[in-house]
Amino acid sequence: MKNLVPNEKGIALITTLMLMVLGSGVIATLLYTVLYGTKITRLGQQYTIALDAAKGGADLIINMMQNEVYGPPALAGAVAASNTACMEQKLTQATFDSDPSASWPSCCAYAANTADCNQDMWNSNPTVRPDLTLTLANYQVFVKVINTRKTGSKFLYKVNVRAQDPTGQSRADISFLYALSVLPP
Repeated sequence: MKNLVPNEKGIALITTLMLMVLGSGVIATLLYTVLYGTKITRLGQQYTIALDAAKGGADLIINMMQNEVYGPPALAGAVAASNTACMEQKLTQATFDSDPSASWPSCCAYAANTADCNQDMWNSNPTVRPDLTLTLANYQVFVKVINTRKTGSKFLYKVNVRAQDPTGQSRADISFLYALSVLPP
């Protein structure tokens, strides 16, 4: 039988090089997948920590509402960003959406510019004039009561909470409506 390919000496080299390129591609793809998965896992962990810190801030404001406490407890460096009279008004008086200047008057008593204060007070971003700030798991937590309504024997509170790391790259926001029944005296 006659040999159709007269010179087969280079075919083994070409086959070996093709297999090496294919193997390198598979290894590079696996490496990329592992590194990308690690990055996604780290981001998920950071978000989980931020979310847990935000939940802690939500638990604190709910505890204050339930126990009629208007100043933050000595917990996790909790600081009332506004005065105690402001917090008391936000938790015991209904908000008047149509006239912000008539709402919660003590909340702007400490501000140099009342017009700016009213605008900041109605900003739903909890980092703008927050009612409480605290630090949980190295995350700065901002809590802000946005709106208070009284319906019959209940108070309805709209609250926004944000927890963010010091760099601001990782954060979690919680916005919730909380109903609290008021017992007659």
